[in-house]
Amino acid sequence: MNPIVRMMKRYIKMPLKYALPLLFIGALVLSSTTGCTSNTSTSSAMPTAVATTAPTKQATATVKATATPTSSSGFVTLKVNSMTTSTQLGNYPLQATPSAGRTFAVFDVTVTNNNKNNLYMGNPLYFTLKTSDGTVYQYSSSSYFLGNEINGVSNTSPGDKVTGQIAFEIPQSAKPTQLLYGDLINGVVTVNL
Repeated sequence: MNPIVRMMKRYIKMPLKYALPLLFIGALVLSSTTGCTSNTSTSSAMPTAVATTAPTKQATATVKATATPTSSSGFVTLKVNSMTTSTQLGNYPLQATPSAGRTFAVFDVTVTNNNKNNLYMGNPLYFTLKTSDGTVYQYSSSSYFLGNEINGVSNTSPGDKVTGQIAFEIPQSAKPTQLLYGDLINGVVTVNL
């Protein structure tokens, strides 16, 4: 039996609000393994600038780690190149600001295909952020205002890399502790921040 069909049968009994996102991700994975292609090219070069500044005043803080946080699973390696916080993404008139009392946690990441042919990787839906209080956050759709947001790439080969930025809208008092990347087929990679 097809693994996607098996997975769908398991989640049929779940409440609709939980099952729909899982089925959507399953459909994305299925479409990526059935020959869908993308014109997006992979890149191993790290970005030289973060496109989050605006002509107006903006608070941005960079958090530098002593070692670059990296984690690996059987199929991919996730590397956090840098993390910043920002009160605005993009430039006027195409910009986003967080809700009151919140900030954007922006991560520059590289996902590397370790050993799987035709792997779909880099989808922002595969990322979640966990904070010290145990809350898990989905990526913010405002990531598209970054200018260098991470995008999914189909049909990657071992050694291919996808680099880009992803943002999460979190409370200003929250402390990010883990960045997670994974899908329903290949498992989850957790990077401790």
